[in-house]
Amino acid sequence: MKCLNIWQENDKMIVVPIISKKTDEAIKDIKNAKMLEADVVELRLDYFKSLTEEDLKLLLNTTNLPKIATCRRKKEGGYFDKEEKERLLLLKKAAMFGADYIDIEYDADFSAFKNIESKIICSYHNFKKTPELDELTEILQKCAVKKPFVVKIVTMAKKDIDNIIILEFLENSKSILSKKIKIVSFCMGEKGILSRILCMQHGSFFTFASLKKGKESASGQINIGLMKDINKLII
Repeated sequence: MKCLNIWQENDKMIVVPIISKKTDEAIKDIKNAKMLEADVVELRLDYFKSLTEEDLKLLLNTTNLPKIATCRRKKEGGYFDKEEKERLLLLKKAAMFGADYIDIEYDADFSAFKNIESKIICSYHNFKKTPELDELTEILQKCAVKKPFVVKIVTMAKKDIDNIIILEFLENSKSILSKKIKIVSFCMGEKGILSRILCMQHGSFFTFASLKKGKESASGQINIGLMKDINKLII
């Protein structure tokens, strides 16, 4: 049964990924994320070598902050290397035990998540480059057909202009997506930091920030303290 969370969705939220490999460490990090005023925590289930149902329940009931359950495959930069059916089952259990959002790659089997209460994030990651606007728009449309709550498109910045491409893509997506579907997009990498900071100003539903240095789940993440300080200046 889905647990009761006391929170409201905003149009601008900071997500802190939890990448600890042990349950007790992850619980500490979740509590620290709340103390640092994270809006959402992302539970990266692929970081755990083993995770019992009791551990999963414990993680999902540690805080009333909204929680994203993610179990990223190796080809998307994650660590899950078992059968796909096991991965999907783990995510379904996370939904059953109270995850507010389930992150599913755009080419995964969405039929496995029918009749769940959790909101679906349809995600696409490109770790090699930032495609041109036309290609990003095609990916957006493929994701939108699946009718998720959020479409998340994240690319790698190889040059400074990639930040501009993503911010323009965010602006263009407003005329493409139904108002029922939210968009998240930014660039990874050191050259993509600007897009992580400015994406919410251009319509991204949320951005990511690490708990602290060394707790990044992807390259280019700045820590939540710095992200919040910057947001006070620009929002």
